[in-house]
Amino acid sequence: MINKDAFAQRLLDFLSQKEMNASTLADRLGIQRSGISHILSGRNNPSLDFVMKFLHAFPEVSFEWLIYGKENLINVDNTKLVNATPDLFNQEQRKPKTEEQIKEESRESLSKKLLKTLLLYDDGSFEVYE
Repeated sequence: MINKDAFAQRLLDFLSQKEMNASTLADRLGIQRSGISHILSGRNNPSLDFVMKFLHAFPEVSFEWLIYGKENLINVDNTKLVNATPDLFNQEQRKPKTEEQIKEESRESLSKKLLKTLLLYDDGSFEVYE
């Protein structure tokens, strides 16, 4: 679960570093100013919508830093993550898989370990469990 106070402090640090205020951030993200105020005061957890808009507006910011305070603020790899738009109509992606491909994927999935669980709520909030 996200520590609201720590998240608010990271957001304040970010605003200070960018020399922005909360109103400017709200305008840039296209959200209500009260939403930013509620997050900064610790009243509300950031919603998934807020996090996604923030990472889209500032792709250089690390997801791990924003949510957990881990790693560095700047993460070049997030640019690829946020800007990656799947092409649903790409013919390569629509080719049927061979039996060998299905078996290989099955073997790979058996060796995978669950790292995180993300719960999304209808009010726009979320929780992450590690």
